[in-house]
Amino acid sequence: MTSAVAENAAWGRFEYSLDEKNRVIIPPRLRWFFEGGAVMTIGAPNHIRVYRKDSWEKFTAGFGEFGLAEEANQNLEVAMHLMGNSEMVALDRDGRLTMPRFLKLFAGLTDGDAVLMVALGHRIEMWSRAKWDAKYLALSGDEAAVAMREAAEVLAVQSL
Repeated sequence: MTSAVAENAAWGRFEYSLDEKNRVIIPPRLRWFFEGGAVMTIGAPNHIRVYRKDSWEKFTAGFGEFGLAEEANQNLEVAMHLMGNSEMVALDRDGRLTMPRFLKLFAGLTDGDAVLMVALGHRIEMWSRAKWDAKYLALSGDEAAVAMREAAEVLAVQSL
């Protein structure tokens, strides 16, 4: 059995600067990801997530209309925040993405900042370089080894 993530998935790590017009260059290797539309939204903690439009539609299909009882559910509250803080985006003819101001502020990005893009299969995360370093440079070798073992176990179960 093949992995469900392998087809039409993006992988890799890239770094470009945010210009004074809130634009960031999307690496040529990732531009296909934006064909057919893409959606940007918030990600915790304080980064931006980009989903292909078709993935976003699948992700949000179950959220429909909320009643008062459902709105008290914390998981649905998170979903509402994701949907309420999302925006359709497209690349310009030069392969740049204009970042909505509210998402730029949410991620703590300023003009000239390095934007670290991490492609994780069916989404791309965009981080300020400083926030990425603060979160992930502290990852110990032991923590990384545990994460790799857990990922290998998941893959082994999927291949059955």
